[in-house]
Amino acid sequence: MTELLRLEKLSISFGEQEVLKPLSFSLSQGETLGLVGESGSGKSLTALAIMRLLSSKASVKGSIILHAPEGEVDLNGSQKAAEIRAQRRHLAMVFQEPMTSLNPVIRCGEQVLEGLDHPTKERAIQAFTEVQLPDPERVFSSYPHELSGGQRQRVVIAMALLREPLLMICDEPTTALDATVQKEVVLLLKQLQLKYGMAVLFISHDLGLVQAVSDTICVLRKGEQMEYGKAKEVLENPKNSYTKALLNSRPSAYPNANRLPELEAILNSKGKIQIDDKPEVKLSEEEKLLEVRSLHFTYPNSKTSVLEDIRFDLRKSETLGLVGESGSGKSTLGRLLCGLLLPDDSCDILFKGQPLYSSSKRYRREIQMVFQDPYSSLNPRMSAGEAIIEPMLYHKLVKNKAQAKDKAIHLLEKTGLNAEDYNRFPHTFSGGQRQRIVIARSLALEPELLICDESVAALDVSVQSKVLNLLKDLQDEFGFSCLFITHDLSVVQFISDRIIVLNKGKIEEEGRTAEVLSKPQSLYTKSLVEAVFH
Repeated sequence: MTELLRLEKLSISFGEQEVLKPLSFSLSQGETLGLVGESGSGKSLTALAIMRLLSSKASVKGSIILHAPEGEVDLNGSQKAAEIRAQRRHLAMVFQEPMTSLNPVIRCGEQVLEGLDHPTKERAIQAFTEVQLPDPERVFSSYPHELSGGQRQRVVIAMALLREPLLMICDEPTTALDATVQKEVVLLLKQLQLKYGMAVLFISHDLGLVQAVSDTICVLRKGEQMEYGKAKEVLENPKNSYTKALLNSRPSAYPNANRLPELEAILNSKGKIQIDDKPEVKLSEEEKLLEVRSLHFTYPNSKTSVLEDIRFDLRKSETLGLVGESGSGKSTLGRLLCGLLLPDDSCDILFKGQPLYSSSKRYRREIQMVFQDPYSSLNPRMSAGEAIIEPMLYHKLVKNKAQAKDKAIHLLEKTGLNAEDYNRFPHTFSGGQRQRIVIARSLALEPELLICDESVAALDVSVQSKVLNLLKDLQDEFGFSCLFITHDLSVVQFISDRIIVLNKGKIEEEGRTAEVLSKPQSLYTKSLVEAVFH
């Protein structure tokens, strides 16, 4: 195959700190290179350097050679705006979160045509058809919020395709998507790659996914290349201890574990990891915390039911997993239970034996929620400590601010942070650390039910295992029940005692987690299990 892109000793520094050490790899036409590693390893920085999107404060050394039709160019050499624009015509990027990379006040059709020399509606409709969007005419005139997550991601891919790129960079393009939509998007990318002969740089922390799509793999850690070679060889016979540890830290590798081995422990153990099996949980019928007898919900001014006749129980100290595709009603159910939405009048829900939506607002304190994106659920102007003490002061759980601060520091330490983090602001923490702050804030109100809505979806495997273990430890200590909403079946298999499968607002299947996932009775559940990349 003809070489398209070659990085030669590419390094990136901010001031005196070198965040990407000299990195070299090549990418041929029609090839997919998987770039994997933990958060902070330099994956996205590498992509931004290729796209010339790095901050002016970044110092970039080395070469990024692109074999363009007009000749060989160094993407790190040219400084003229006209030359940069000409080089970018051959490159396109699909970002992780389509909702933030699309303009919320511009219709999708107008957005995909921006930047084209000869924009026409026909070209946009053709692109939407190629990415298999249903009803392209409707999508053309829709705003981003009117589409599902998978549809928005297809719009972003269509936008990239219209540029007819030689190289498409996909930066975590399926992280927030459920298994079936993820599989559809990945297969779509492969089909389009074959059709147009594009090279693809696929960035992800999901090793199963990378294995399914990549020809070659480059593993990064803290800005340094750990391993590089053919995908099958790297993942089946890894030579580097870090690559081996990454592969062994996936939840899917320990379906019956009581605790997940963390990356540092695996690296220090030299392959000798002791895994304790999950104990058999005996569930008592007399210890029901939440009883959902009949839950219906339809959004105002809409005729389509989001949830229909939902019935289930949640027992004290139990973790109940809630899975299903995007649009199945998982997050809506979570928001209804913690009072962010109000259900239809006919609903019958009991919390500790009393009607959930009673005149007392006590349940608002006793039911707390951990959202998927901790950065957007934290006030950027509040320090970590202030975010934790605010609900305590509001609900008058402490006598004064000094007592609240002591409790906040205690919770920070319980969640793996320290007292010095009290005065730090959200932007100074990593994604995993921010998620710990949100968990600490939720526990500040001493809840009896914690609802985790995709709370580890955007975290890499090493941070994910730490947060999942943390939740288990905190649950053992504080005794709260947990409704764990996720699209990741390997995560729900580890964390939950029982599982409910939602499909288009209705319960498709429920039962003990191991039984449902190993022997699914419903065709829909089988399709979810089969869609997972191992």
